[in-house]
Amino acid sequence: MDYVEISFVCNETMAEILMAELSEIGFESFIETDDGLLCYVQSEVFDKDTLDSQISRYSGVDELKYRILNIPKKNWNEEWEKNYNPIIIGDKAIVRADFHNVEKKYDYDIIITPKMSFGTGHHQTTAMMLKLQMDLDHKGKEVYDIGCGTGILSIMAAKRGAEKITGCDIDEWSVENSTENIEKNGLEGKIAIIHGTVQSLPETPVDIILANINKNIILAELEMYNARLKENGRILFSGFYERDTSDILEAAGEFGMILENEASDQNWKCLQLVKKGK
Repeated sequence: MDYVEISFVCNETMAEILMAELSEIGFESFIETDDGLLCYVQSEVFDKDTLDSQISRYSGVDELKYRILNIPKKNWNEEWEKNYNPIIIGDKAIVRADFHNVEKKYDYDIIITPKMSFGTGHHQTTAMMLKLQMDLDHKGKEVYDIGCGTGILSIMAAKRGAEKITGCDIDEWSVENSTENIEKNGLEGKIAIIHGTVQSLPETPVDIILANINKNIILAELEMYNARLKENGRILFSGFYERDTSDILEAAGEFGMILENEASDQNWKCLQLVKKGK
């Protein structure tokens, strides 16, 4: 089938908003670029008036410029396989597709078919989250994975020995994709994925919260994270730039969360905080 590509020029925060908004009107795939976002929808589904209506509410927030390009029919799975290579994290973990052959044995072998969801391990934020997870005790712990994407962080938590894991995502496709990846890794019954936000999760406090989202969402939802984190529990944040670190730490400090570990990669930041209480 033929597709339409919509190329937006926008900042990172607006890209996150657009992915959520456009997924509601039939857009299936999103690729973040240096200056914005590429969005894909089947030609027979695409309607420019619907697109303009969906993004009109943000006209006062950001000047949204976009370009429309018709994409001829192609084998999307074949194109994806050409460009999806395994990634090694800290010499201990490999993230790969099920068609990749692996000669070396790794402590953590994670199979991910990302389809249209975020979180293959290739982006610096996901890789840093996985790296910090490998240094964090998960054994017997309860975990919330907020904005789970492909389910990759939940899968790592299970492989690290977590007892109960619940992931959530606002994108129905991500919920479906996470479920498929959980099955591919043989972890059915160990991880539950629900459609929704942090508000959809029980307020029962857990030991570990994973949130690879973005600065604005983290700051807006921090109080809800705090309500769902046990005293002396750990929370891992990423999805923001190094320059935003002080804002995150200052806001988290108001809830008695203090820095315990961190990682940086190409201006992206990942933080591990421990909740000590006020």
